[in-house]
Amino acid sequence: PVSGRELIRKAENFAALEHRDVLLILNYDLGPEGDGLVKIRSFDQSIVKDERYVLYRKSYSMDDAIQRPLCVSGNHSPPDSR
Repeated sequence: PVSGRELIRKAENFAALEHRDVLLILNYDLGPEGDGLVKIRSFDQSIVKDERYVLYRKSYSMDDAIQRPLCVSGNHSPPDSR
């Protein structure tokens, strides 16, 4: 198990490494936002009754808020530019 604070720290490190915003997709709510973490949306109603998804954005830079989030699924390469 990883604490919410640890997830935020890992997202901060990854954002700094990639120089991009990071999208966190979790199956639980982290609670109060902070440290540049913004709750984007919560999905509580799904086909499978107990499935739940919560999206958070960890900003790389508060000055560059329009930067496209980087979604990573086990691979550290940047997304295709298409």
